Amino acid sequence: MSSRSVMDLSPAMRQKVSMWEVLMLKDDIDYLITCTRRSLEEQKRLYAQGRTIPGKKVTWTLKSKHITGDAFDFVIMVDGKPDWKMAHKDSWDKAVEFGKNLGLAQVIDKNGKVKEYAHLQMIA
Repeated sequence: MSSRSVMDLSPAMRQKVSMWEVLMLKDDIDYLITCTRRSLEEQKRLYAQGRTIPGKKVTWTLKSKHITGDAFDFVIMVDGKPDWKMAHKDSWDKAVEFGKNLGLAQVIDKNGKVKEYAHLQMIA
């Protein structure tokens, strides 16, 4: 089962998320962390989705940094509701920028396109 707790992240990632949260608070950007660590079994189930079980593909790898606690997913909240359609793109962009400035990265495909905007992970 997936976790939303920052305490389930690796110590290095916990420190990065803590700094990211301070920046988000200073900029008055409301957010919700939707996933931190997940088990290999959960990752396998998510990977099967859209491949061998019905549903939309939601992951591209069996080697997610979520398994080691070195990644987190988030959503920007607006008026207490998740902004999944990214209507407040400036807040999303700032959240990603804060992560990048802390040494985190998004997953980029071979064409340079972001695979999942709401995901930040440790580099290498």
